[in-house]
Amino acid sequence: MDRAVPPRRCGPAGRRPLQLRALRSAHAFKPRLSFGEAVVATLGTLLRIFLGSLLFAIWGSYAWFAWTALPNYLLRVVVILPMFLLFLVCMLLLLSAIGALQRAVWPKHP
Repeated sequence: MDRAVPPRRCGPAGRRPLQLRALRSAHAFKPRLSFGEAVVATLGTLLRIFLGSLLFAIWGSYAWFAWTALPNYLLRVVVILPMFLLFLVCMLLLLSAIGALQRAVWPKHP
């Protein structure tokens, strides 16, 4: 039994065309930003990266200190779990504050 093979579409020089639909990514930004909007978006992103990394480093150091200071494993879990949850809340507040600051500074259009 011979199966029918669907014809291949070929682009120039016999190459297959790119599957651009598979490569598309969702975006939550305006595709055509003005210079001021691009600067605010870039600075907001860099601020999120820097302050988020700084918060993670400091919090991780204190979590490691708390982990090594407690001899009992049950007590370690009891202390580290709330510290982790508090870290998530602090990270959420940090990112929300940077987003609010970014919206406050965003150039307004007439």
